[in-house]
Amino acid sequence: MLSVFPAPVLEEVFVNVPPKEVVVCVCRLVCREWKEVADKRAALWRERCRRDRLCKKCQLIDLVKEGYSQSFMDEIQPDIVISDWYAPLWDCGSKYEICVELLSQNKKVIRKFCPEPVFFEQWNDQKWQQMTHVFRDYGRGVCFVRFCHGGMDTQYCPGWNGIRVTNSSVEICPSADSAALWRERCRRDRFRPHNITRRNLLKNPSADEGLNGWQILENGGDQWRTEPLFETPDGTATKFFVTSYNPCKKCQLIDLVKEGYSQSFMDEIQPDIVISDWYAPRWDCGSMYEICVELLSRNKKVIRKFCPEPVVYEQWNDQKWQQMTHVFRDYGQGVRFVRFCHGGKDTQFWKGWFGIRVTKSSVEICPSAPV
Repeated sequence: MLSVFPAPVLEEVFVNVPPKEVVVCVCRLVCREWKEVADKRAALWRERCRRDRLCKKCQLIDLVKEGYSQSFMDEIQPDIVISDWYAPLWDCGSKYEICVELLSQNKKVIRKFCPEPVFFEQWNDQKWQQMTHVFRDYGRGVCFVRFCHGGMDTQYCPGWNGIRVTNSSVEICPSADSAALWRERCRRDRFRPHNITRRNLLKNPSADEGLNGWQILENGGDQWRTEPLFETPDGTATKFFVTSYNPCKKCQLIDLVKEGYSQSFMDEIQPDIVISDWYAPRWDCGSMYEICVELLSRNKKVIRKFCPEPVVYEQWNDQKWQQMTHVFRDYGQGVRFVRFCHGGKDTQFWKGWFGIRVTKSSVEICPSAPV
């Protein structure tokens, strides 16, 4: 008796029952004719979508085809960063949904991000919003990323009044200080640096050993001095260097080969060279801060340099500790040394040590993301 219903009648029944629970899981099991209607009648599902206003789209990303090898994904497990922008119309209720899955070679789900749908009421004032998620520490075996999103309007209005989406993205973002990333870069390019751990190449950066490790270029006024630090810039430094009433400048020359970074490694990999320096004035005395960092060839010729304009503070300022940063990238072949110089003075010409203060300076070699 069940199989005698004409196909159009069955279609009308199917479009009025829940698509997953009834049509997919129950109706297909009744008989062959019902299964064929549920599986093969495209008009049925077009009508379902028209009535329910369901719109969903998807992309399957093959990570190997995108250049991320299986060993790279397994060993480094870089961050997989998801982003999607969505917004409703102000005069129509709508629903937004997203589901992103990390899949194995056999398309089995390893991790997924499928938050609850977001509903907007009619007459809302919502602007564009960003949905974000970062997959981390997801284990081995990730080969694909499946990104699906969509929604519907909840007023059942003719036309296109549902949720709007744009600027969706899936990005692979390895951490810049990952030792595993170093290993992968070096393995691919067959280089073996002495020490792949991200570390500060400057000696005595925070005045813990007086002025040891630094070459004094200028020592004006009452000269350089170190003092205890009670208000730390980042919770780690306990001392700082302080300048006097005439120019004070100190310097370090870093030999990259002696630090374990071979000539071929620097030429071929060209890792990021990250500079950082913390500085602060006294509140009751004007002062000046300056820094100059140079990348040098074997013959000490300048290949690249970072020498910003001096920073000048007036008397009676309320400035706290600030960080000066710079990253050297794509600097070409031939870099063998890094010369780091900084210093300053007070601008009131007061006897003693009322000039600019510096601490926690650093020069670090950091791998860039593989291309």
